[in-house]
Formats: sequence, structure tokens, C-alpha cells
Amino acid sequence: MFSDRLYYDFFEMEHRVPTYAYDYETAVYQDHVLVPYYNYEVKTKFWRK
Repeated sequence: MFSDRLYYDFFEMEHRVPTYAYDYETAVYQDHVLVPYYNYEVKTKFWRK
């Protein structure tokens, strides 16, 4: 993408090479910057055939 190139060029980084791995569990349970997601199932009025 064009925006990816701008980002990497601006910060003088190698293209398409991630610089940091920030996993979901750390973000939710340690740093509390995200909240856990939950599935919520609902039934609609449409009949399934």
C-alpha cells in the first residue's frame, strides 16, 4: 500500500519488516490497552431452510 511506503520511508525503516510484536494477551491482560472480545449470538426472524 502507498501508506505503508510513506510510513516506512518516514521512519527510515526497512519495508515490510515488523519492528515489534505486541500480542493480544499482553495488550488485554497486562497493559489493559484493549478489552477482551466476546461472541454474542442472536437469532433473527429469518427462517433458515
